[in-house]
Amino acid sequence: MISPEIEVGSIERVLLEQGSFASVTNGVSMRPLFKTHRDAVILSRPTEPPKRFDVVLYRVRDKYVLHRIIKVDEENSRYIIRGDNTFTLEYVPMDKILAVLTSFNRKGKHHSVTDRGYRIYARVWNFIYPLRWLIRLPRVCLSRVKHALFAGSKH
Repeated sequence: MISPEIEVGSIERVLLEQGSFASVTNGVSMRPLFKTHRDAVILSRPTEPPKRFDVVLYRVRDKYVLHRIIKVDEENSRYIIRGDNTFTLEYVPMDKILAVLTSFNRKGKHHSVTDRGYRIYARVWNFIYPLRWLIRLPRVCLSRVKHALFAGSKH
């Protein structure tokens, strides 16, 4: 997610006027790629339709969301999108995409989305998604059991 302090509609104005927008990241949905307030993204208005593995910006009500395209559903004119650190799919109409990630600064180093290492990361991270879910499942189950056992024991 992009910083919540940004006024709704302001990114759209900057993109229309300048064609690109830069911001620090906020939230955990794109970890491990981006860490809150450490990393910065450079986004540009799409010059062609975004494709699978692109990270795109769209708005949900009053929040800007930055997540990765998992699948292009041309039949229904939408993208199937998910954050790198989330397990919920989002269905975003193609005309709701505001910008596409073009480059970013991570841990003080500049990267382009055309860099070979980044392209490999995007594909591998998506490929191992089922394994990430299996690794996370025991932790989720333990958390639910703990919550059920101790929910009523608040002091």
